[in-house]
Amino acid sequence: LVLYGRQSDAKTWLSAFVAFSGTALLSFDGTPPNVGDGFSLAAAAASALFILRLESASQAHETAGLNAATLACSAAFCLTWAAVDLTLVEPERAATVAESLSGLGPQLFYLSVVTTAVANWLQTIGQAGVRAQDAAIIYSLDPVYGACFSWLLLGETLGPQGFAGGALVLAAVALS
Repeated sequence: LVLYGRQSDAKTWLSAFVAFSGTALLSFDGTPPNVGDGFSLAAAAASALFILRLESASQAHETAGLNAATLACSAAFCLTWAAVDLTLVEPERAATVAESLSGLGPQLFYLSVVTTAVANWLQTIGQAGVRAQDAAIIYSLDPVYGACFSWLLLGETLGPQGFAGGALVLAAVALS
């Protein structure tokens, strides 16, 4: 509404509120807010803006070219950031970082290809036919996936509040 002057229907607003409430329940662990919570909010805001911009871009441009341009810009920005950080901010860490990454080729390949390039490409394809509002609600499932994977891979558990939050997020996606 603020950025594009678009109206959203009541169902979308209700879905967004339910998803937000579920995420809050799922995320709250009883400790006071901290810097990481602020970073999480900033990441969510950046993701929401990306989803909004991608909606019109994915309808106006060819998917593969748009994905390639997005990845090229991201790579150039990240390489520049890393170069500045390791040469100007913390030059003494450059050797340590290079050494710690030297044996992680398969992991870095997976993160680069599967969770970045392929995921971005699939999002671009999907958003060509899905409204940004609905896409954002679907992406609110991220904390639910995170909770599931932390249970499967790390043995973490959720209390009743976390389960209620996950159920609310699932309900919001179904409603949307």
